[in-house]
Amino acid sequence: MDSLKSMQQTQLTALLDELDRFSTSDLIVRCQEAIGLDPTVEADQKRMDVAAAGAWAHDRAVSYLDRLRLLNKERVEVGGEIRQLLQYPYPTAEEEIEEAAWARVLAPHLAGRQEVVLNFFCVSVQHICSLLKIVADAVEYEIPLADLDYLDEFRHLRNHFEHWYNRLPGNTHEAVLITKTVTAGGYHIRGGLEIDAQDRIIVIEPTKSGPVTHVVDVTNDGVARVERIVQETDAKVRELAIEQVRAHFIAHPDQDIPSPDDVRKDLLISAAGYEPKPNSTNGSR
Repeated sequence: MDSLKSMQQTQLTALLDELDRFSTSDLIVRCQEAIGLDPTVEADQKRMDVAAAGAWAHDRAVSYLDRLRLLNKERVEVGGEIRQLLQYPYPTAEEEIEEAAWARVLAPHLAGRQEVVLNFFCVSVQHICSLLKIVADAVEYEIPLADLDYLDEFRHLRNHFEHWYNRLPGNTHEAVLITKTVTAGGYHIRGGLEIDAQDRIIVIEPTKSGPVTHVVDVTNDGVARVERIVQETDAKVRELAIEQVRAHFIAHPDQDIPSPDDVRKDLLISAAGYEPKPNSTNGSR
């Protein structure tokens, strides 16, 4: 800050300290406002649009991360139930037959529920990935390519549970989703995904050049890595947002530095209602 006078340095430090108190979503926008904003100037409006997009995306990325944690908890619980049911012993007495039959029927039902959880687990990761890119763009930060590649792997498992029209029995890519056995003794289908030694899911992607194998880390470790990517992106975004303000006023020593009291503290994002009106049922009168 050599280009600034001592008083300006003090003012800038106070401003930066005030900005650093905000949540990341608000920080992205408040930093751009501190630099200066004239809504009638197209360049300023575009700059604020980028900041507002980053703020919105950050807020939603956090929401999807919360949902991911809940889905992971449900994944573990359902997986534990299935594992316990599959280990149910073969009945050796008449009174055990009904309970054994129930275990045999319930396990496939829970497997269907597990597929839904896995699908939305991957959808959440994909949204987190897309939203983090927007957040990073707001401060010109580049998320490490290895992290983006890791997040993108979840796309293949999401796709595995999509495109039912060609993945169900009798269709082009049925072998990707189910194992079908047709013999003189009957017709049987079996679903499910293989896992590797680290409990990661193995997905076979059908392509024109042949099947491609992907390993998708739908595990507690996988969730931990997604959280780390979000946290590291958050930290870099905060650092760069504040650095943009510092660099701006060092480059423009003649511009007045706002007082911390001048920093807006009103709500950045407001909510539109999706809740049904009182005394209404499913939107009908």
